[in-house]
Amino acid sequence: MRHKWVNLILLTLVAGELVTGAVGLMSGNSQHEIVLQIHSVLGYSIIAVLAWKTALALHSLKRPSRGRPRNVAVLVSALLLTTLSIGVVWSIGGFWSVEGITGMSLHIYAGAAILPFIAWHAWAYTARFRVGYSAERREALRFGSVLAAGTAAWVVSENIIRTIPTPGADRRFTGSHERRSYEGNVFPTTSWINDKPAQIDIAQWRLNLVDVDGNSTSLTLLDIENGSLGTKLTELEATLDCTGGWYSHQFWSGIYLRDVLEAADMNAEARSCIVHSVTGYTRRYASSEFGEIMLATRVGGELLWHGHGAPLRLVAPGRRGYDWVKWVDEVRLVDSPHWLQPWLPLQ
Repeated sequence: MRHKWVNLILLTLVAGELVTGAVGLMSGNSQHEIVLQIHSVLGYSIIAVLAWKTALALHSLKRPSRGRPRNVAVLVSALLLTTLSIGVVWSIGGFWSVEGITGMSLHIYAGAAILPFIAWHAWAYTARFRVGYSAERREALRFGSVLAAGTAAWVVSENIIRTIPTPGADRRFTGSHERRSYEGNVFPTTSWINDKPAQIDIAQWRLNLVDVDGNSTSLTLLDIENGSLGTKLTELEATLDCTGGWYSHQFWSGIYLRDVLEAADMNAEARSCIVHSVTGYTRRYASSEFGEIMLATRVGGELLWHGHGAPLRLVAPGRRGYDWVKWVDEVRLVDSPHWLQPWLPLQ
């Protein structure tokens, strides 16, 4: 395989890994499971070509420099190997962490660290490709062969993981491992930006509902629990899937957002809502989701602990943990689309 095509195939695979990994990070919906499977296949495909790439990079260091960033090539190979190794160990070995940082988080951080080097490497090795050269049939066949090898390796590894079974056999399609399901408040307490607000004074806390015209309604925890607006607590079974690499199935109790808005006689012109936390953290949701997301006060029949967002947190089935806003104190209806926010929170 020619040196240029080793690099082009590797860069294509890495680009695919970044895209599929980003989708996996942003979605907890099982409809996107195929994207995460592709992510795994691409990872094994990279392993298939990485040995050849590493050999080329090391060999190039022995030749006089022609201005190419050869050291970067070696560094990219090392970072890729580290990232993929962490992912494989996480998949096989179950849940683990280093100094409080989970293996999944280390996998994500290592992948992010590759980005600037990949950009440099791509510019250095693909800028002079000829169109005719890139269309050669044998190179397309080589790329297909790499993908076939990656697919075969993924199928074999998944069968081994589940047949033995290894500690990683219980992982969800997102790669997350199960932690303390159906045990109430004892599941892990983590936040997207490590928010750690002071204990909230329940007597002073209020949930403010604000409509598009600026009209507002204020509710206490007792109002929500006792159904002062005519609503009643409903139980919902939903899975909290944290980007840190764990998931937990729980029974949540609260009120659906649509029900409380209708009970408060909020206007129907809203296209979306902004859910606000006492920490300043916010996420948007489309009006079509109002009947699916819940404002929860309890988990497993117990009032929420502070670390889980007491007195009120959002439960958003099918979404990753960073969309499950904790310590909610306001829901504001707005006449703008839900996608007017970063795909991943920046707060």
